[in-house]
Amino acid sequence: MIAYKLSVRSLKALTAGKIVAVRVPHFLNPCEACEIAEAVAQSCHFRFTGPGFTGLGPGSFALPQALDDYAASTAEIEKILRTPCERLEAALGRNLQCPVLHGCTRLRRLTVRRYDRTFEARPHQDEDSYRYEWAAESQLGISIGLVSPAAGGKIRLWNRCELDESKIPPHDLAVACDVGELLIRNARKIHAIEPIKDGARMSISGFLSINQSGCQIWS
Repeated sequence: MIAYKLSVRSLKALTAGKIVAVRVPHFLNPCEACEIAEAVAQSCHFRFTGPGFTGLGPGSFALPQALDDYAASTAEIEKILRTPCERLEAALGRNLQCPVLHGCTRLRRLTVRRYDRTFEARPHQDEDSYRYEWAAESQLGISIGLVSPAAGGKIRLWNRCELDESKIPPHDLAVACDVGELLIRNARKIHAIEPIKDGARMSISGFLSINQSGCQIWS
């Protein structure tokens, strides 16, 4: 059900439904995770709020309305997240491409969010192919733990595509996404995040899409 090595091959298996997740413990070491979390907390761009979370810069879903903020925050965010981006590139053969939106805006690779005890993501699927043409074939979700809650906040995964909450069986896998751990899931399959019971969760996030032109990454 799980691949413990990040590669183009494991991502293709995830896209095809042959596995439920790619998990790489210690993708970042504790010191690296702590340094990134501290840099995020000190950034002037760590102020974009949503229901139960604060984000580092606006997400691409806020474009084109938030284009100025997105462009102004990109260079600093890329600098803060240089290490995880380099690790992803090394594992995937330096084949990561940042897509261009609306013909002129090159999307950044990753971002960071901090989730508090009011956040909850009920079972859902991400389907952004109507917004991003490069995601027509696949959409994989990236999570890298920076700060883990003392209790709760696990990511629940189902190896299913059809969503009917009244008929969903028990989830196939629950992942705490510990500090430094990389988790990649098929965002088109059902997933959820349990409420945080104690503490907060901070994680690096983004999306991947594997297609004939290569591997697209964006946030």
